[in-house]
Amino acid sequence: MSETSPPTAARNVLVAGAGGYLGRHLVTELARGGHSVRCLVRRPEELARPGRSGAPSLAGLDLDVRSADVTDPSTLASIADGVDAVISTIGVTGHGGDPWRVDHAGNLALLDAALAADVRRVVFVNVLHAEQIPADLTRAKSAFAATLRRTTDQHLIVNPSGYFSDLGAYASMARRGVALVVGGGRARLSPIDGADLAAVIRQQLEAGTTGDLDVGGPQTLTHHEIAELAFEARGKRPRIASVPLPVARAGLAPVRMVAPSAAGIATFLLAGLAADSAAPQFGHRRIAEHFQQLAAADDGGRR
Repeated sequence: MSETSPPTAARNVLVAGAGGYLGRHLVTELARGGHSVRCLVRRPEELARPGRSGAPSLAGLDLDVRSADVTDPSTLASIADGVDAVISTIGVTGHGGDPWRVDHAGNLALLDAALAADVRRVVFVNVLHAEQIPADLTRAKSAFAATLRRTTDQHLIVNPSGYFSDLGAYASMARRGVALVVGGGRARLSPIDGADLAAVIRQQLEAGTTGDLDVGGPQTLTHHEIAELAFEARGKRPRIASVPLPVARAGLAPVRMVAPSAAGIATFLLAGLAADSAAPQFGHRRIAEHFQQLAAADDGGRR
């Protein structure tokens, strides 16, 4: 349950992971909202590249770009000096690696840098029901979230149900003609577009909201319904096959042997496919529109 405290000025905001999907949306939303934005990225050239899954270009924005690596605390010295709030979107889902090194230790190092600069307002983008998902990624995130709750009463932990960008696999499968769902695709999800989530975070930051905030998009759908929308966007008859959950889990065993890091991410994604992730509804962009944009982009690329 989130609470609202008296708003505090947060005109200068540090966005960690600014080159990622949500990071780009946040930087754009904050800059257009009149905030001064400091971007923390590992490589500054990341910001010059096009964003994935429809994330916006950051060209033309007046940004303070800083290069640092959260897994190396020595690079974070003074990174939060002069800012009023820190927002962390960092995680291995965007860059790969060990979640305990990135999602946990990396965020701890960023928190230490914030506290050293006397910044108490810290926003952390977590995962809905992270503590219930048996994967290293969510365990690492949950451990950091627990530390953040104990450390500052000005924290805001945002728990998205899932991003539109996470569902691109359905669009790809629909393009190929057959989509797979897990366990009949009955699990429910409230996916949200990155731009809508960024707007929610900016609004809550400006309002002084603290605590935990579960966030979903404007619709709650089953995975089967989402797959149907992906076919509809391409004008195709849905062809959807179901993979039993035990079979899907068994398929991860060989992956764990040869690529433990990839298996960890796959375990997290599989858990999301099998469990309900409905959340309070925010925003206005719908997943059908996202699939239509992906289909249009594919059509344009074939011309």
